[in-house]
Amino acid sequence: LGDKAEEGIASGNIARCYAALGQNEEAIELFRQSVKSAHESGDEQEQCKRSLELGKTLLDQVERQHEHCAAVDASRMSDANHWLSAALLLADKLCLTSWQLDALQHQSTVTFRQGAKDEAVRLLQQYLQLAVDEGRRMCGGCWQLRGEDVPMLTCSGCSVVRFCDEQCQRVGWAHGLGGWRKRGRHKDMCPLLKKWRQVVKGRLSTDSCNQDLEAYF
Repeated sequence: LGDKAEEGIASGNIARCYAALGQNEEAIELFRQSVKSAHESGDEQEQCKRSLELGKTLLDQVERQHEHCAAVDASRMSDANHWLSAALLLADKLCLTSWQLDALQHQSTVTFRQGAKDEAVRLLQQYLQLAVDEGRRMCGGCWQLRGEDVPMLTCSGCSVVRFCDEQCQRVGWAHGLGGWRKRGRHKDMCPLLKKWRQVVKGRLSTDSCNQDLEAYF
């Protein structure tokens, strides 16, 4: 029917299925098509979403390959960094908090893998600061924004992240942002958020957290 926007959305949805099955080459090609279609149609939110998914899938592919050989595919890692940076810029522009967090978390990992340790720590600090700032009004399981007066469960570990209910708490603890990747699951981020909350309150210095942040990677 010649509807490029809908074609791009369909490509992105199929790509997610391939990515969930670990068929990253197929997913990457379809995500590229989806990003291109979103750009051509002027849909910045869709472009942000698919750029983020493309960057995450490229990172996932590199890390899967790295499990079987010592060498890291520098070209693919650079490509992942490019798309995650593009996604973060759009997420910042559109004030899409959950995607900002997702992009920051994954880009910090890519940057660390590229050997830029200080920049990786800076990005992770930015992630933690945003998570603390927005934690009161966002569910850490389904990543929906809620009003600060809406009753929610608060994590007893970090006292930062909130959840709509026990089901969302289980999802957030065991899975990553949006449940699509394990990276960023709350069980891994909880100790860092607990410590960063003390930084925000002025009880700890930023430098005192750096060793823990580096150990995260």
